[in-house]
Amino acid sequence: MVLQIHPSELVGKTIGLYFGAHWCPPCCDFIAQLVEAYNDIINNTNQEFEVIFISTDRDRKEFELSLTKVPWLAIPFDDKSREDLCRIFEIKWIPSLILLGPDVRTISTNG
Repeated sequence: MVLQIHPSELVGKTIGLYFGAHWCPPCCDFIAQLVEAYNDIINNTNQEFEVIFISTDRDRKEFELSLTKVPWLAIPFDDKSREDLCRIFEIKWIPSLILLGPDVRTISTNG
């Protein structure tokens, strides 16, 4: 299922930008922990929080497999902004989690 949202729906939320890939064993371990933390935050706090998956998968099939493991938003595989975000946040390894505050300022580059 493809869900499209307007960026205005993210205004005022803390955002986690998760960079990872299906083929990466450490990413698989990290996803399990991140899903648990995400669900805990969503279900047990009043904090407005969203995670956006930025795939570094090698092809669409890997990307689609990655999506089956996560309950959050994702930048589409064909969207060039995936590469732009990796460059902007200087992603050198995966998994990586960048946390942005409600004011869109970086809270942590080591989420």
